[in-house]
Amino acid sequence: MSNLVNYPKIAQTNATTHKQNDEGKMPRLSYIHNHGTEPLVYMTIGNLIERAADKYGQIEAIVSISENRRITYRDILHEADKLAAGFHRLGLRKGDKIGLWAPNVAEWVIVFFAATRIGLITVTINPKYQAPELRHVLNICEVKALVCLDEYKSLNFYGILLNLVPQLEKAETKSFSSENLPTLKIIITISKATLRYRNL
Repeated sequence: MSNLVNYPKIAQTNATTHKQNDEGKMPRLSYIHNHGTEPLVYMTIGNLIERAADKYGQIEAIVSISENRRITYRDILHEADKLAAGFHRLGLRKGDKIGLWAPNVAEWVIVFFAATRIGLITVTINPKYQAPELRHVLNICEVKALVCLDEYKSLNFYGILLNLVPQLEKAETKSFSSENLPTLKIIITISKATLRYRNL
């Protein structure tokens, strides 16, 4: 216990319950948590939205003034589960990386929770990124699917994608690949509050 830092108001796990590593040393703790009255809750974010929908149901979770939309916790769960099923039908599986390239719109939240419901890893991408930055993040993170708007205010997401993948506009849905984005297989666009996809 001597190697543990004594943080104020932080609970420390009893190190004697951990197994020693090959060098005979105790492993470092992987987390610390609040010493308050609420214990650390062991659940995924996907489970958390389900719990919130059960507890808060018809209470509004999102109020988007700019989109003139109000969405309840139950609606978020319902929409997220429908989208998660769609992700699964497209071949996305637990551990796959999905890029989320969008500004602050209601669909961002739904896409994020849909990804968590089936165990996808969400790579959030700055909506101001242009083609070079987008290519870099998609490749370095090995993103398999990308969700983006077609356009938003002055941002033309689809136009930026066409700069990266000019053949996208004429691509056949089952036979497309890109040398610029070798791991990207699926593009899903949010257009007028609906989602559509293209298999690459």
